[in-house]
Amino acid sequence: MKKTCFCLLVLCLLAGKASGQQDSGEEKEAPRATLVDTADPHYDKTPINKLARGAINIATCWEEIPADVFRVSKEKNDIAAYTLGVAEGTTTALIRALSGVFDVVTFILPPYNKPLMQPEYASESLEEGYYEIDPLDLPKNP
Repeated sequence: MKKTCFCLLVLCLLAGKASGQQDSGEEKEAPRATLVDTADPHYDKTPINKLARGAINIATCWEEIPADVFRVSKEKNDIAAYTLGVAEGTTTALIRALSGVFDVVTFILPPYNKPLMQPEYASESLEEGYYEIDPLDLPKNP
């Protein structure tokens, strides 16, 4: 019984080795595992992108406060903007800072081009909030 199992094992190994060779007699080189997509080496698909995004979000998370003030001012009124907008902005800034810390700590792990928050950077959020204000809607002095 032991000899039969041993012979079957050897035959399986030899069959596997024979099927792994090419017709030209050369062995196939095994593909190497890489962290970066070498077929499409753009910056947004590298660990550096994730590290930079995290550092930028940590440094600029405070921009969420005026962005939410602008947004709430447009949606409601000025009193709500300075109370509710500041509260929402502070919460969003804290979440953005934590997502930045997460990106910095895990920058070596994929995915590299999928941010945790949208928009990707706080400055984009501030820009959207600022440009939503129509200058024609501002009160005029008599």
